[in-house]
Parts: sequence; structure tokens; C-alpha cells
Amino acid sequence: YQPHPSVPNYKGTKSKKDLLKSIFLVKVQAGSEGNLISGGGLADKIGETNVSIYDKSRIVTGTVEHEKLFNLVRQFGKLGSELNYSKKIFLFAKIIKKDINNIQLQTDKLVHDQNW
Repeated sequence: YQPHPSVPNYKGTKSKKDLLKSIFLVKVQAGSEGNLISGGGLADKIGETNVSIYDKSRIVTGTVEHEKLFNLVRQFGKLGSELNYSKKIFLFAKIIKKDINNIQLQTDKLVHDQNW
């Protein structure tokens, strides 16, 4: 495992305003990871096009229904683990300065195998 060289460590990030200064990496996940209590995973049907998006420090986090992004992750993403059919991919993002509650994803560079 080798982290992507242009991804800074946001361990000390305290707010979204700290992330406004640069581009950062987010994990985009499509499909349900599932667990023993709520089910999901391999037995879960993929009927929705929801994706979960979050950064390493969990400052930016949320779920959105977006069919094209969902299909991108399902096609090019890697399995979340052996026990489920959730796929994940890492994309670069930036916070939209006019509305810090929204981000813009860059889909031209796909990153895999980050340790989080």
C-alpha cells in the first residue's frame, strides 16, 4: 500500500473552512456494506443509486442519489471487502466556495487502495 502522493494528511482538520484552501480526496461508496444486525452486503439487492461520500477526517460526509456517479463507482471501483458487494473509489474534490455545504468531484482521476 502506498498512499497517493498528492493527498495531504487532514488529521488535524477542524472545519470545512480548512478544506477550502485546496483539493482533497474523498471516498465514494456505492452499495451496502451490511452487517449482522441490519443485513445488507451480498444478500442486499442494489436497487437505489445512492452513493456515500466522505473525506478521511469525516468533515465532509453525506449521501446523495446520483445515477452517473453510482455507475462510475460500480464499474471502476473495488470491492469494499470480501463479505459484501459494496464498491468504493477515491476521487479528488473541492468545496464550492459560494456554498461550503456542497463539493465538486473530479472524475478524470480515479484513485484506489487508500488506507481508510
